[in-house]
This record gives sequence, structure tokens and C-alpha cells, in this order.
Amino acid sequence: MTLPVLVIDVGATWIKSARVDSDGVIRKLRKRPTRYPCSPASLLTSLELIMAAGEDWGDLAVGFPGDLVEGVVVDAANLTRAAGPGSPVDSELRELWTSFPLARALREKCTGRVVVSNDAEMAARGCALGTGVEVTITLGSGCGVALVIEGQVTPIDDVGGTLFDEERTFDEAVGERARRQDETSWHSDVVVAIARIAQRWPQAAVHLCGGNAKRLSPTQLKETSSTITIERGEPALKGGFMMLTGLSA
Repeated sequence: MTLPVLVIDVGATWIKSARVDSDGVIRKLRKRPTRYPCSPASLLTSLELIMAAGEDWGDLAVGFPGDLVEGVVVDAANLTRAAGPGSPVDSELRELWTSFPLARALREKCTGRVVVSNDAEMAARGCALGTGVEVTITLGSGCGVALVIEGQVTPIDDVGGTLFDEERTFDEAVGERARRQDETSWHSDVVVAIARIAQRWPQAAVHLCGGNAKRLSPTQLKETSSTITIERGEPALKGGFMMLTGLSA
């Protein structure tokens, strides 16, 4: 009997996880809050609790809310903020995360295969149809962007940390904190952000996912020239499964 794989999607607000059967069926979704301050040791403790709970599993896929190179953390983004998104960056946390070998640390705790990816890229694998140029925008604590060309994830520069206007980054303008402060303005800013991101890749199909994508409707996006799909379900979990099984994006 083939064991299911365990897919964990680490977010700046929630950590979601599920066992995924060999045919791609996602079992019961579980979620737990991301605890702050979130050092590498603290995150690993949370992941170990998830790994130990529930039914047996074989391989592991993890989406990480920051930049990595071959499983080594380059920038942990919101995880370096002592109290989470919107709070100041903690220099000690940033130092702990920089160059942390996350994939290796997880492999030491597992007997099966382990893959670790940026969370937006993992979601992109679960959204992409595999033809042409496709852009995935994740709307949650911040704004993640991933690019897929002909089924292959293509590295791009960070978008969330770049300026949206004179005072705010994309993360700050369309992240969860902005939505809580003024949802009406947030909706307007999201539409503008999507249009600007889409303009970078003309003719691209755009996939919207993440916890706040469900707050949008096709009507709000009708003036955007790109083809936009608001993804339902949990594409990041599907993407993690695809990473492990070797299926194309």
C-alpha cells in the first residue's frame, strides 16, 4: 500500500497541512497559527508536531514564505518580524534565518523524500495548466508572485517587497493587515496590484490564490485585460504533491 504524502504550506499567519493520496486526493485539511517570534527552531517544532499527528505518511513537501536556494533560506520575509506581518524586522531573527539549511534540517527528521519550495512557487505548480506564460498571485499575509512558462517554474525577483506607491510595498498594500484596516480600499488596491503585475508579462494567464483570493469576484476584475482565474481549493497542497510525484506544473 502506497503511503500518502504530507504537504505543509507555511504561511505568515497560518500553517496548513494535509495528507494527499497517490491519486492526488487531498484528505482533511488542518491548520494551526504561525507562532511568533518564529525562529528556525520554533518553526521546526511546529512542523514536527504536524508530522507526528494523524495517519502515517511517506514523503514530505513544504512551502516556505520566503526565498530559498536549493533548500537554504535566503530571506525569511515576515518570519523575521518578531510579532508577525506589520511588526518591525528583528535583526536577531533575520540572522538566524539567513543561510538556514531548512531542507537538510527536515531531511534529518524524515525517512522519505523531502522537497522544500517557496510557497508561491508551490501554489503555482498547483494552479498552472502547463502551456504558455502563467502568473500566480497569492493573496494572504502579503503578496506572492510566481511565474510558470510552458509548465516550468521560472525564478523572478521578489514582487511583494517592491514599492506599490510612495509609502507602501505590495505586501503592505494588499496584505491581510491592509484588508483589516479598510476592506473597501483594499479591494481597490488589489485590482490595481493585479493589473500592474500582469502588465509585466503581457498575454499571461493569471491565477489568484491564497486565503484572500476568495474575497474577490470576477466582476471586480472584469476591467483587467488579462485572463484571470480565481482558484478554489488548496492549490499549494496540490502543488506540493506534484513536486513529489514529478508531475509537470
